[in-house]
Amino acid sequence: MPTKSLPFLSFLCSAMFCVPMLVVAADNADSTHTGLPISSTPEEAAQTGMLALPGVVTPETAQLLGFESATDGSIAQVDLKSPWIVYEISLLHTQSSDPDVLLQKTNIIFYPITVGAKVASSLTVAFSQKDQAWTTTEWGSAGRIQNLTKYRKSASSIAVRVPEFNLFFVGDRDNGQLMLTPIKNVPQFKFVEGGQLSAREVIARLSMAAKTRKPTEPHTPQKPG
Repeated sequence: MPTKSLPFLSFLCSAMFCVPMLVVAADNADSTHTGLPISSTPEEAAQTGMLALPGVVTPETAQLLGFESATDGSIAQVDLKSPWIVYEISLLHTQSSDPDVLLQKTNIIFYPITVGAKVASSLTVAFSQKDQAWTTTEWGSAGRIQNLTKYRKSASSIAVRVPEFNLFFVGDRDNGQLMLTPIKNVPQFKFVEGGQLSAREVIARLSMAAKTRKPTEPHTPQKPG
């Protein structure tokens, strides 16, 4: 089951900026605007998000975010060389079963956050069409980024999400064919973690169920108490 984001209210001021609200996220949470300054590039947005990380990683949130302790927030590093560009394959409102037709690039990028040599957590940046700029939208989703990293086959691997089921796969090309690797076991669809399948097979297994259920409800964060 997806885990909801954990809203974290903090009037965190630094020498550079003041963040009115920070949102940290557990696994599979949808992105939420944090109020951080906008940036012209995703790398710059990720670096801005890292400046706020020490205020996000507290004794209460550290383990939720994938860190061993709150002090990890001060020593963690963002891996700008290993971004996960997020694509989606939506199965609703289409008659096509061609993965190359269904595969759509999103405006979201995941960056691994490391402590020492270990991928501990992640930072998500997104492009705003309204602002025409990038911003950090969440921290966390440790299990997701760790499993994406675990099954990454090359620098060109992508993250592929099926929004109707909020499932993530590692996407790669094999002789031009899109292949998808599940990052967790899903017995309902006979997906085995780490077991690569053709995208056509994944789509075939999911399509019938997708057409008989409602799409995933948009994530609406609760107001901090």
